Amino acid sequence: MKTTISPKIASGSIARISLALGALCAILLTPGRTAAQSGTVTDDAFASSNAATQLVNLNGQGFSLIVAGPNATVGPALVGTTKAFVKFQLQSSLPPATAAANVTKATLKLFLSPGIAPSGAVDLYAVTGDWSESTLNPSSPPALSATPFLTAIPVGRANSFLVVDATQLVQAWLKGVANGGLDNRGIALVADTGTTYAAFDSKDGVFTSHEPRLEIVLADNGPQGPAGPQGPAGPQGPQGFAGLNGAPGATGPQGSPGAAGATGPAGAEGHIGPQGPSGPTGEQGPPGPPSSPTLSQVKASLLQWYRQDFAVAGVPGAVGFDGANIWVANGVGNNVTKLRASDGTTLGTFPGSGSSGIAFDGANIWVANNVNNDNTATKLRASDGATLGTFPVGTFPAGIAFDGVNIWVANNGDNTVTKLRASDGASLGTFPVGSSPFGIAFDGANIWVTNFSSNDVTKLRASDGASLGTFPVGSAPTGIAFDGANIWVANSGNTVSKF
Repeated sequence: MKTTISPKIASGSIARISLALGALCAILLTPGRTAAQSGTVTDDAFASSNAATQLVNLNGQGFSLIVAGPNATVGPALVGTTKAFVKFQLQSSLPPATAAANVTKATLKLFLSPGIAPSGAVDLYAVTGDWSESTLNPSSPPALSATPFLTAIPVGRANSFLVVDATQLVQAWLKGVANGGLDNRGIALVADTGTTYAAFDSKDGVFTSHEPRLEIVLADNGPQGPAGPQGPAGPQGPQGFAGLNGAPGATGPQGSPGAAGATGPAGAEGHIGPQGPSGPTGEQGPPGPPSSPTLSQVKASLLQWYRQDFAVAGVPGAVGFDGANIWVANGVGNNVTKLRASDGTTLGTFPGSGSSGIAFDGANIWVANNVNNDNTATKLRASDGATLGTFPVGTFPAGIAFDGVNIWVANNGDNTVTKLRASDGASLGTFPVGSSPFGIAFDGANIWVTNFSSNDVTKLRASDGASLGTFPVGSAPTGIAFDGANIWVANSGNTVSKF
């Protein structure tokens, strides 16, 4: 869009607009003026007295951070005493020379993972010994502060954030031990009771992906800078309204004639005095400090996206699009929710047992059912959600895909893929793949399957299911997609493979 500035705008107005724009740029572009910051999580892991629980840590690459008391159980099994550790980077995340006095608020946010019922309370300690997520050892954990920073913090409920005020702890880290504070070696979460049990999302989580966050609000307490040099005299402004007549002044020397002013109202007649000379333009004062923007203003200035949340049933596990609506498979609710894509309005909830995979065939929604040993795939009419049939597949179906004619289902529990005719659900074959197949995609001619436990992908010819090869990828592959030319694979070991 082209903007035209009218010649009628006074030059003084242009100067005031330029000053306003300069002040706005100073707020948005100067890092030291930004009020809201975030500490970067660098390490997170847990240490457990139970060897089976410790395996889930995956040397610091596990999906969850577990905290448990000595008597905590999952089902009939004891979890074992388990402590979670989190470390944040502050120096590279905050503006240079940030001091403890600049911190007005620091908030620790931890997301309680879905699908697990937390209980009890936790204590928060400062870690005083060195550690890293890859070398954390339950037999020799790092030392903690003698007393907890906070005690008896209720863990709340699953699928929600645990929010803790960590202002004094962050201020102590910025002071450092030399100035009566603490060295930043992170925090430890310890069970407050013998039966406490909680699982938080780690930075390596792949399901809800809410990594630990440390949000810091800063106040600019720096000294005022020196006054800048005097600028050139601005243009003469418009003449103001005539004021009341004052007492006649002493006769001064004759000055040069000034520009004729607007005729004012007639006043009482007085002695006519000579016009005095114009005084010099005064010195420009220093700019005042800018106001601190809010967190939402900072994110808007950085063009960061805002999210909108819409309620569905418990633990949504898969999502699909039919060209107009969003379909969400709910694991705990054992159903499928249909949302209007334009505004998120719920249009209906339909049967589906513990769904972890969902696909659209151009007219119908297909859902993989894997709870209560269902081992089936359900076909729903996309227009109204009516069930058109439920068809048997392999054990614990996971990913599901459409090849233009047929539906393909990855069976995680028996290392196979099932091919169903989309028109009537008839089984056209079951084909062997790698260990624990999870994700599935179609490239226009072939079916590709990720094998979670064997760290590879299998390529099947879509026409007859013949195996065309098995190819190595990264650790524990899950998601897979085709971009029109290449296959992309998401690996749980923090890599992506491209074919």
